[in-house]
Amino acid sequence: MKDVSRRIQRLLYLVPFVAKRSDGVPVDELTELLDIDRELLLKDLDILCQVGPPDGDPGEYLLVSVEDGRVYVDLPKG
Repeated sequence: MKDVSRRIQRLLYLVPFVAKRSDGVPVDELTELLDIDRELLLKDLDILCQVGPPDGDPGEYLLVSVEDGRVYVDLPKG
């Protein structure tokens, strides 16, 4: 259960931290900041791609992408 708690804390930290930087955040910076390896970060980002309302429109989902070694998060416009 401790691992789940840590993962939730990382995800809740990661979303607003990355979302407020329009130029994205380097993957290496995030792995160092969160003290995790690249593989775990990418798994966390994959989970974030599934965040949205159960019956929602695709535009209501969190948009997470990794491009050129940088992570980007676009929050749904509501």
